[in-house]
Amino acid sequence: MATPKISSTDMAASEGTSILTRSMFVEADLTRHWVSQKNDQYKGSGANLFFQDTLGSGWEGKLGVGLIDYEGTRTTLSYLASLAFQPSRTSHLTLAYEYDNVVYKVSRLDPLKENIVSHEFSSPFYLWISESWSFWGRCSLGRYSDRNLRTSLDASLTYMFRVDPAFSLTYAFYYLSYKERSRLYWDPRCYQSHLLILRLEEKVRSLVSVELRGSVGFSASEKRRTNPGLSIRLALPHSPRWGLDLTGEYIGDGSRGPYYSYTRTSVNMFYLLSRGN
Repeated sequence: MATPKISSTDMAASEGTSILTRSMFVEADLTRHWVSQKNDQYKGSGANLFFQDTLGSGWEGKLGVGLIDYEGTRTTLSYLASLAFQPSRTSHLTLAYEYDNVVYKVSRLDPLKENIVSHEFSSPFYLWISESWSFWGRCSLGRYSDRNLRTSLDASLTYMFRVDPAFSLTYAFYYLSYKERSRLYWDPRCYQSHLLILRLEEKVRSLVSVELRGSVGFSASEKRRTNPGLSIRLALPHSPRWGLDLTGEYIGDGSRGPYYSYTRTSVNMFYLLSRGN
């Protein structure tokens, strides 16, 4: 269910602040992705279904279930549950639990063949510092079915040059460590990366919103460059209840080897069931 984005950092910090109000909606995400590595290539298609309810007084609950079919390998099931609240009008904290296969997290096919899954707890935090500056961070701890432990830390600082059209620059830091090494997947003991992410969003004749994100960075711990990534998102006109987005992403990660690349296309739809005062 958790899919890698253009960087290791969630881009929430560049999206602006949001105030939780009473609402209830469902969301569906249809995906198609390709992962390529030397002597290791696979394709998968899947669907995620989410149900979210803002409970009032700044609380928000979310449940999700996902099903992905990997060609010639297996079909996997994932699910998540999260509870979010707002310590203040400019901050947002989430406590989340997720059960999933680890193919996205380790970017290899072998763990999928061995049916390795993970139980992961995370706590994303967002803070709007000022009109131009925002911070996003996340700590996560995962326990794999092969008894390995995974610890990660994401953090990003974003400067918004302008809001409409949106234009921002983000510095993102990512730390990843495993308790033990494994022959089945890429599992560094102490991996660190630094990225610069440029984001531009433009509305075309007030009908279609086009978002472009590009990234470039390096891994100081492994002395390798992280190759550029690109994301293109089209947001079609939204009605008061319906929404539809189309997204395409590409990332080549030099830290995982010169042959590693990842491509993903997705269709995201949501429907607002009810909205309170």
